[in-house]
Amino acid sequence: MVFARENIFARVKAAEFLLSLPEEWRTTERQFRPRETLLAEGIVVRGLHIIKAGWVKVSRDLPDGGRRGVGFFGAGSIVGMEIGEHCSNSVVALTPVVTYSVPLERVWLQTESSERTLRLVITQLAGQLAAAQNQLALLGIVSAERRLAAFLMSIAGLCDKTDGGELEIPMRRDDIAEFLGMRSETVSRRIAEFQRRGWIELWPKSGLRILDTPALRGFSIGNGDDEIDPAA
Repeated sequence: MVFARENIFARVKAAEFLLSLPEEWRTTERQFRPRETLLAEGIVVRGLHIIKAGWVKVSRDLPDGGRRGVGFFGAGSIVGMEIGEHCSNSVVALTPVVTYSVPLERVWLQTESSERTLRLVITQLAGQLAAAQNQLALLGIVSAERRLAAFLMSIAGLCDKTDGGELEIPMRRDDIAEFLGMRSETVSRRIAEFQRRGWIELWPKSGLRILDTPALRGFSIGNGDDEIDPAA
């Protein structure tokens, strides 16, 4: 299982969490290129990756041979915390990613001997679990338009941009579509419509600026505007 931290739920912000980790956990950094695999589904997990910088996509295989996105996670996320010994998801870098790679033996020894470290990890995982549940709850929104709006607000929350401002979206349109159960063409049309309504402003590559946070948030929870025409 993979969890991610979100400021709405976590008591410790990502930067503070990373600086509070035991020094020996921060001695081994690993770097990953975009689209490089951090963890492959089914492998034996021998350690944790604590994301220092960058974004990753988490997905898993489906019985019908397809794949389904599970979530997107950034700095402060803990990857590799499993119930069993095998990884239940694949974790792939979306951007250049830097992690602290901590062997499981070191994690268990440190948490057994240090109440402070144990409390820090438990507090962080509790917040991360709530954030992961919040992301998955997006899939229960019937309207594709509102689902996309809620997704953008969720990513804004992870980036501390819920009050508006420039926001870098590291996911490709097909990554978002896979996660939300939509076609990539639909994602592109809906984002263009959000820009037409003046809610967001697109940047040349993957970034965007949220111009009207109340309108976007209100639309995501079913307030205000009617549904966007599916033929648009």
